[in-house]
Amino acid sequence: MVKQREQLLKTIGERVKEARLAKGLSHVQLANEAEIAVSQVWRIETGKVNVTVVTLFAIAEALDVRVTDLLVGNTKN
Repeated sequence: MVKQREQLLKTIGERVKEARLAKGLSHVQLANEAEIAVSQVWRIETGKVNVTVVTLFAIAEALDVRVTDLLVGNTKN
């Protein structure tokens, strides 16, 4: 179960990073837009922290994506 949780956090982090890069934002810019610390963006993207729902919504809003895109991937393709 622990490995599954770790993998889930890494996967969410990868999706956040992909969306951030697709929008052309730096860590600092995303942090400012989402009103979170730059270090928090890094920890989320690397799967080092369990992101809260509120933070995930702020990130999704800043990246102009749906929260579900960050949780289960982009299903628009």
